[in-house]
Amino acid sequence: MIGEESRSRRADAEHQRRGIKEYAQLVPEANLGPLRLDDFPYQIEPFYSDEIADAEEVVYEKSTQIGASTALWRWAVRRCDQFAETTIYFFPTSTHVTEFGDERIEPSIRASDYLSRRIPRGHTRRKTMKQIGPGILQLRGMQSKAAVQSVAAQAVVIDEYDECPDERIAEAEQRMSGAEATDRVGRVRRSGRPSLPGYGIDAAFEESDKRRWFVTCPECQHEQIIDFHTNMRWRSAAGEEKVLRAGRDEFEVTKDVVEVWRACERCEASLEGDPILHGRWIATATGAGRVPGFHIPRLIVPRTNLRKIVVASRRTKFSAIENFHNADLGVPYAAADAQLTDEDIDRAMAHGYEAPFESYRGRFVVTMGVDVASERDLSVRITEHHPDGSRRMLKVFMPSDFEEVAEHMERFNVTLAAVDSMPERRLAKGLMAEFPGRVVLVEYEGGGQNKRNPDSWRYDEKTNTVHINRTEAIDAMMESIREGSNWLLKQEAPMYREQLKALKRRTEEDEKGNVRKVYVTTGQHGD
Repeated sequence: MIGEESRSRRADAEHQRRGIKEYAQLVPEANLGPLRLDDFPYQIEPFYSDEIADAEEVVYEKSTQIGASTALWRWAVRRCDQFAETTIYFFPTSTHVTEFGDERIEPSIRASDYLSRRIPRGHTRRKTMKQIGPGILQLRGMQSKAAVQSVAAQAVVIDEYDECPDERIAEAEQRMSGAEATDRVGRVRRSGRPSLPGYGIDAAFEESDKRRWFVTCPECQHEQIIDFHTNMRWRSAAGEEKVLRAGRDEFEVTKDVVEVWRACERCEASLEGDPILHGRWIATATGAGRVPGFHIPRLIVPRTNLRKIVVASRRTKFSAIENFHNADLGVPYAAADAQLTDEDIDRAMAHGYEAPFESYRGRFVVTMGVDVASERDLSVRITEHHPDGSRRMLKVFMPSDFEEVAEHMERFNVTLAAVDSMPERRLAKGLMAEFPGRVVLVEYEGGGQNKRNPDSWRYDEKTNTVHINRTEAIDAMMESIREGSNWLLKQEAPMYREQLKALKRRTEEDEKGNVRKVYVTTGQHGD
């Protein structure tokens, strides 16, 4: 007991307000020892400068293995210990919580005499909650709504941002209401490798001041951002005299890479050693409201394994290509067949009608699709179907209510209307009753392959509902536009192009490691 009291008094005596860089030295990584920022100078400004440590919001769009998670753990524990705050560190799932706690946090605490004294006997020290000095650190997975909403905080870290459920992120950031209740400034850190352009962490980075690591060539003094396509050089054993690069790579064996270096994009001088070490962060976007944001790829890490990155660039499997861009380069990526482009849309418009119809009494079957959302008007597309399987848009619009939908059912002699069953199921059923045999309800069933229903769609006669595999349905819609069997109006409806382009397909992995392809909505205009 006396020894414990002595440890407590010593901890209190040591406890003083320290800058983030000094404090970080008190929190070593297990088996690695104290923080060595001389070896990783790119980490200083984004993670260990007082300016950034005190900022209300910071965004990190990054590759894997650049030291971000450990740095954010240090930031979080400092907010608890030195500012008596409740800090929540969010991960995508509870499995991430357990793994990070077992592999990073607990070994770090055991390796730190200081932290061990700041968590004396009697203080809470569970996997999901730790009392550090006067503050509390909560570790939460985001798959549970209750886990996200149950605790108020003064500081929040959201790690692996793009892997977290979209509907939970806003709820997580609202946890900082605890700061307002105590007249404090809430702080949030968003971090993760990107997935799709304009989505998740990439969207947040695009709204930041977009700081990038610039390196100066020792020969020509050209200052540049290190980029795989312009700066990476390598040789293979099969042709060791020839310098290879992105777009000019020659190989028979994927792993035949024997020498890799970073070179000046202008004069080809090597940027290895001091040039990489002595780079500097420069904000590339300015304007009111922009928060600090950092793009941190593995290419700027001084002693990273460049050979592995080059080998990864040679892979041809879709998931490997996606992983190369997201994890190795820290950039978003969407395959050509995972999104619609302006060129796809322009081609589909070229064969469409000039302007929308206001009624239709033609000889072809006409269908209507009705999208229902709780926070905006309805969205409707009316389509003419041809015997060869092609279809042509007659009208796309946003009615204010189901009464207007019913009017268009009559005016266009609609044979079949497919109506989103949620969230206004009662109104959708009303339309179904008004037009018996001409209206079906539609429900999406998850994304990717549905184990309960391996078919693309199925019809439930009892409820008059069509259940559709969402990913396959969107795949088919996009393919019909690309191949020229789904013709759009030449006169564009407001926001229609933006909504078509907003859908992008990505690969997701659940808590059990199962991989599936799903579509997410990027941008600000819905889908």
